[in-house]
Amino acid sequence: MKTGICPKCSAREVYAVTSSDSIPARSIRPATLSQFVCASCGFVERYVQDAELLPKIKQAAQKISAENVLNLEDPIR
Repeated sequence: MKTGICPKCSAREVYAVTSSDSIPARSIRPATLSQFVCASCGFVERYVQDAELLPKIKQAAQKISAENVLNLEDPIR
């Protein structure tokens, strides 16, 4: 999506959307998200804006795997 091409429908109708959405996680500040929307099919991708928060998110959140995806209660500890 960051290239301007939708990975779902290959349209070149991708727009950056400003939002106040964030990822809450204990012990770190909220991680602001950048969002990209395909105006052709509606597909959305979201990315953490501050890459420096990624290691802290790894420490605070539960990793998804094939073994635990069906048993998740709260992905943020």
